[in-house]
Amino acid sequence: MLIVSLVLLGAAMTAVAATAVPLVRGRYQLPPARRVLVALIPVWQLAMMAISLIAGAVRGVGVAWVPLCETIVAGVGFACAAFNPRLFAGIEQAGAQNVAAARAQALEEQVGVQQAYLEQAERAAVEAVRSRHVYADEFEHIAEALAAGDVSGALVAVERTDAIIPRSGGRLCQHPVADALLKAKMAQAEKEGAELVVHADVPYELELPDAELCAVLSNLINNAVAAAARVASASADRDTTSSERPQVTVAIGSTRGYLAVRVENPYPPEEDAMLRELAASRRTPYPTERAHDVPQHGWGLSIVRELTEAREGSLELEVADGRFRVVALLKLGA
Repeated sequence: MLIVSLVLLGAAMTAVAATAVPLVRGRYQLPPARRVLVALIPVWQLAMMAISLIAGAVRGVGVAWVPLCETIVAGVGFACAAFNPRLFAGIEQAGAQNVAAARAQALEEQVGVQQAYLEQAERAAVEAVRSRHVYADEFEHIAEALAAGDVSGALVAVERTDAIIPRSGGRLCQHPVADALLKAKMAQAEKEGAELVVHADVPYELELPDAELCAVLSNLINNAVAAAARVASASADRDTTSSERPQVTVAIGSTRGYLAVRVENPYPPEEDAMLRELAASRRTPYPTERAHDVPQHGWGLSIVRELTEAREGSLELEVADGRFRVVALLKLGA
């Protein structure tokens, strides 16, 4: 009876191991990191059955209840083998739904940014036409003054022309959508009492869909600005005369086929323990969990996590020197 039960247990182990083969071969559309985690499920099942098999073979001889226990474990193993494919498919479907939700929000963000970019371009075109007429008038005044020998009048006209030449408004980066988004976030940060400092090296042609780029930048910057705004609010409550604004820094660049996005922000001291736990756990919260006590913050990080994993990248969280740092890597190309 013992031998029969051990044979059944061995067959159950073979059946469970067979369920892992499609997973290893990429049958399920899962990011590499998640595929490794899911693969631990059959590994754990096999480990439990192996322990039972070894224990039964070594100490089960002559013990009446051991064959029954081995048979029960074998039954559980066969049940796992039958259930595993459905479990893996469910995990695959849940991941696809999360990515779909991330892409839907990314498209919404992209539409908003592109609309803002178009409005900015229209305003720039109108301003260019107006400025051309203004400059033409001023240059005519300068020419008339010089022709009349009125050097002082010409100098006044030159100074007046110089004063109306815009001194700002240059591009933050060559990529038009990223440039428009970053400028919008700078205005948002200023409105909320924070300062957004941007160092961006994003080329005009980027092998990354605009929707995904917008989703990553928008979610990370929104979270950082919200945290900095809470710092600014707390600081204002303590010292109404302080004019210093908490600073959020954003650095974007590409290297070795990856786009790197680093966002740093200050945070209120009472959030330190929570953020350190979040960074140490190397995971991102979902909306049912609290993160920064800000609505959608959990979704923001989880969306970025989904996008980075889909792009064979990573999302790293770190807390140091009173600042929360997020570094996202996304592989460029199809």
